[in-house]
Amino acid sequence: MQWNCLQRKITGILIFAVTALILQACSSFAGISPAGLREACAEYDSERYDDVQDLRRSLDNPRALPAGMYMTEAGDGVSSLLQDNKLNDRFDLPGMLPPEKLYSSDISEITLLIQGDEEDGSLSMLAVAAVAFDSTSDAEDFYVSIKNKITGKLNADGMVYGDLAEHENGGIRSVPLVATRNRRASVNCVYIAGKNVLVLLGCEYKTNSLKDNVDTLCSLLKIDPPDLASVDCTVPSQGGDRLLNLCEETGAAEARTEDYDRTDFTVPVFFHSDSDLLKDYSMLIEDDTKLYTHILDTIILYDHSGDRDDRYDNFVAVEFLFDSVENAGKFYEYICGKQDGSMSSDVIMSRDNGENNGIAHHRFKCALAGFYAEYSMFAEGSRFYYVLVINSTEEGMNDTSSKVLGTMGLSVQ
Repeated sequence: MQWNCLQRKITGILIFAVTALILQACSSFAGISPAGLREACAEYDSERYDDVQDLRRSLDNPRALPAGMYMTEAGDGVSSLLQDNKLNDRFDLPGMLPPEKLYSSDISEITLLIQGDEEDGSLSMLAVAAVAFDSTSDAEDFYVSIKNKITGKLNADGMVYGDLAEHENGGIRSVPLVATRNRRASVNCVYIAGKNVLVLLGCEYKTNSLKDNVDTLCSLLKIDPPDLASVDCTVPSQGGDRLLNLCEETGAAEARTEDYDRTDFTVPVFFHSDSDLLKDYSMLIEDDTKLYTHILDTIILYDHSGDRDDRYDNFVAVEFLFDSVENAGKFYEYICGKQDGSMSSDVIMSRDNGENNGIAHHRFKCALAGFYAEYSMFAEGSRFYYVLVINSTEEGMNDTSSKVLGTMGLSVQ
């Protein structure tokens, strides 16, 4: 009798302990579920919406988006939320997956939080999605697909990122990824536990306000935050963003792609796009190899702001990001040959080609009718650079070239 009583007590204690452990484990995973994100949003003081149309209308409200907006959808509502055109136009940013890339027909429920602020040319945007699935296998498939989409987006946008290793803490697996390019940073993080996956996306430009928001949310959700401590978007980076550094140094303003063929700019301007428009116009490429079709990203800087009495005081700098080192190298060889073939030997003053620190270069200076010109081509990894400097004097050409290439870190000794 006493033994049976003791057995019942022990069994009761064990059941209580196991139940407590299960509840503790479930509560530790709750943060990455749709319900867990809703609770965090309430503590985060963001506003709840029950209709997609109300949410999209509020995107234009100067107070709503900075404060944070969230809603939950299930069934067909998942598609209407994640694939809303206005929402995706606002959050389709360099280095950051837009919400439509999170859509899967296997999602049973989603809670989405969006937050953003733009002021004086700076930008900070944040999107957090907690999604639930009917099975752990569906959740796992989604987790893997999002990781692949993230790296594809970062590579396409020329972002620099580091460790892709998976982390594990308290039963939650994650890849908290931070990427940078010049004065832009992005976070693309994915977390999984059981049937739930949470995706945390963010982008900032010329500001460091993203870190506080991300750290606060991750604390509420009880997940490991991405490491933004060493990221400073208020100053230009010191390497890897050569043309963007030059844009920064010259104070160039970003112009609209549709204004590409304008010739009346009186200040330095640059165009940044992956569109076919820039690929088709840039360098007047008409080669049969179609190497330009492998360009992922284009930046073109025009500076016609020199001596306004001297129509030859200007320069243009171009950067193409290719889909591979091999194609960048082939394009470099093609352009070098094309430029050489277009110049008569009697106008070429000097020529220099070779390789320094892994960067191939091909440069030559010309004395043309009424002006001087220096053509410089560089190949570095999967990037190709082209710089043309024009001036009415040889000294002016050399001075401008020294400043431009020095700022880009492409000076050849």
